[in-house]
Amino acid sequence: MSSFIERLGLVIHWFGFLVGAFFFLTLMIVGFMSNETGLQGAAPFFTAPVFALVPWGIGWLIRYIAVGKVKSLPWEK
Repeated sequence: MSSFIERLGLVIHWFGFLVGAFFFLTLMIVGFMSNETGLQGAAPFFTAPVFALVPWGIGWLIRYIAVGKVKSLPWEK
C-alpha cells in the first residue's frame, strides 16, 4: 500500500509542477503580447512566478504529507 501512496504522491507532485510551468509560460507570453492587448506594464511578469509556485507548492505539500520528507523538484530522489 505504501508503494501506491508514494506513486500517487509523485503523480500529484508532477501534475502540480506541470500546471505551474503552464501558468508561468502562459503569463510570460501574455506579458510579451501586452502591448497588443492593452494590458498595463509588467504585471504579468511579476505575477507569473506566483502563479507558477502555487500549484507546484500544493503538489509538493500533498506529496510531503503522504510520503514524508521529499525534495522540492519532482525528479529528484
